[in-house]
Amino acid sequence: QNPYSPPVSYDFCFYYTMSRRIRQIKIFCKSCTPFYFALLCDTIPITKFTEGTMEPEITLTPMTARMYHAFFRDYQNDADLYLDKSEFQEYTYDRKTVDAYIQRQIALKRLPFAILYGDEMVGELRFYDIKPHESAVLGITMKSSQYKDRGFGTQAERLAIDYAFHKLDIPVLYADAVLTNTRSQHVLEKVGFQFISQDARRKYYRISREG
Repeated sequence: QNPYSPPVSYDFCFYYTMSRRIRQIKIFCKSCTPFYFALLCDTIPITKFTEGTMEPEITLTPMTARMYHAFFRDYQNDADLYLDKSEFQEYTYDRKTVDAYIQRQIALKRLPFAILYGDEMVGELRFYDIKPHESAVLGITMKSSQYKDRGFGTQAERLAIDYAFHKLDIPVLYADAVLTNTRSQHVLEKVGFQFISQDARRKYYRISREG
């Protein structure tokens, strides 16, 4: 059993993909748009992707509050995410800060997923700025540098693209990367995103279901 699987009675409003909890979820979702409510009540099967002979396989599974806390307890900040290196600070776990982050995901109606390598959580992937049946933005955060340059992000993003295009019926995805984060730029281009523009801080990318 996946060690991150939530208990049946835990945090109903955040565990939005378990069909046996739809009744409880509806209590918290009266103000949701019809499209987002449909997403909340959709039972998302655990999606798997295997590349080459890599075992165990990369899995995306809906992120939960408990998983977020486990993720951030081990999270290490990445200097590549800062254009101005003087702004970089080591990350220190704080329960209240993580709780606030979780509430922000809910308030902004984001769809967060944990990236699992076997039973080990290696990163977070999320859809945000969702425009139903039109577009969304894809974001990804790896837990620490030890999980980078191993193909995990590439596989997770391929899964996410397929899921958005064929399950969520979102035909266009956008993404961005800090100018100094060449690793993320390479991954985006590798999975099919096309560069569209840049400003003083970031490069912006787009991928379409129509190609």
